[in-house]
Amino acid sequence: MDIDLDMTTAFMTAHARVLDRHRFARLRGDDGARLLGAVEAYRNPDGGYGWGLEPDLRSVTSQPGAALHALEAFADAGPATTPRAAELCDWLDGVSLPDGGLPFALPIPDPAACAPFWVSADPGVSSLQITAAVAGQAHRVAAHDPAVAAHPWLARAPAYCLAAIDAIDGPPHALVLRFAFELLGAMGDDGGWTVDFDSHSPQAALEWRGYATLRAVTILLAEGRA
Repeated sequence: MDIDLDMTTAFMTAHARVLDRHRFARLRGDDGARLLGAVEAYRNPDGGYGWGLEPDLRSVTSQPGAALHALEAFADAGPATTPRAAELCDWLDGVSLPDGGLPFALPIPDPAACAPFWVSADPGVSSLQITAAVAGQAHRVAAHDPAVAAHPWLARAPAYCLAAIDAIDGPPHALVLRFAFELLGAMGDDGGWTVDFDSHSPQAALEWRGYATLRAVTILLAEGRA
């Protein structure tokens, strides 16, 4: 399908928010630093993001859904980096539940104009959908940001996701599948999956990755997705 970029540019100019206009400009070769500056307006002092960064979640409070969009922007800005990315991983680590997963949403004290599915989310239950979505974008950032790549949350969250995928019983929601596969794809740059523990030797590390890769592909085949 051919795309009329002139029409697309006109649409973005007329209708898109400033952040997405900067993302679009970055796609067309603009400096990533300008995009990083646009994300700053949505940041809270706790290191998370809110203020409607997720369009259906208008709350000013820091939320996992907003973290997803912040990480998308950080990834799009690469190879430019910002310390805000690792700081966001600190926040994500702090709001993760004991099993390593993120709740779909944290409590929302200002629900005006927020979609009901955000407002009604249980903050005490981990969500494979949002954890996989956020971790997948974090892996995109990690490809050019060593501070994010080395952050312990980036091992903790995928470990929860792999366990949750393994525990799926019955057809999952389409969005759960989408974000789970995006995460798995973001983790497989050399064709293999990673593990969240240290190995005794480099060879053992590779063999454990082979074990994890076999498990992941087995799950995908069982779900008819590979």
